[in-house]
Amino acid sequence: MSAATCGRGPSRWRRRPRRWPGGLSRQGLGEHRYFITVHALDVGDIDVAPDATPAMLGFLMLGHTLARATRVATASG
Repeated sequence: MSAATCGRGPSRWRRRPRRWPGGLSRQGLGEHRYFITVHALDVGDIDVAPDATPAMLGFLMLGHTLARATRVATASG
């Protein structure tokens, strides 16, 4: 179970598209970087509200993060 869902379904983050637009950039826009980050937390639930923003999620995870890993991928359109 991810920290973003916390067992209550997907969060309705503001300024986010309703559908996934795909992983690749459009033709002619050059190289893009994609950051994939996972967090290991010391709790099973951080009690984030369903309508919480990404900033609030980050704040609530701040004191519970044991480890974090980031993978950067690139794609050219």
